[in-house]
Amino acid sequence: MQCTYLDDNSDDRCASKVSGASGGLGSVCCAVAKKLGAKVIALVGTQSKAEQLRRYIDVDLVIATEGNDNWPQQILDFTNGRGLDVVLDNTGVVNKALKAIADFGRVVLLGFVAREGVMEEVAMHKLLLKSLQVTGYDYWKNGKRDPQELQRIWDGYVDMIRCGLRPVLSGRYEGLEDISKAMRDLKDRKVVGKIVVKIADEKETAKL
Repeated sequence: MQCTYLDDNSDDRCASKVSGASGGLGSVCCAVAKKLGAKVIALVGTQSKAEQLRRYIDVDLVIATEGNDNWPQQILDFTNGRGLDVVLDNTGVVNKALKAIADFGRVVLLGFVAREGVMEEVAMHKLLLKSLQVTGYDYWKNGKRDPQELQRIWDGYVDMIRCGLRPVLSGRYEGLEDISKAMRDLKDRKVVGKIVVKIADEKETAKL
């Protein structure tokens, strides 16, 4: 839903980068951005996650960042030197992404990760020199401050689902006994998209 920061008239000239693309939020951002017509570049941690993402999500380029410090250049090469129009970040890799963002681009912060207890710090002069826009989006706070805007986002998202957009669901988990397995898979980074545990079907629930 936060991908509404992409223009409604996005086309294949609009390049967006999504970090943490194999997670629940990241995978939805990829799907929505693609639905809006953007060229989507997905960043994931490992090659195994990259392979899974290619199977489950329609994106234009998947890059694994583990042991790969050259990924900003890969983005520049893929965009013919133009760079990114939009950076959607929820893992704290803004500094590196700034090397691959176009002038007048937009950075949208959807979350953050403290690596070894240290939060990412961004050099503000880099934003100035490229005339970048930076926006932070907190789902819960924004929803409380502007319920109408939140409703508009949800309405747009539901419309996309009706038109064929499908969130990525990882694996098949059924019953309370599968909750521990789902948690292990999450911990071991085997998950792509969201985890849903089916507790019981409607008939069984009705009997209770």
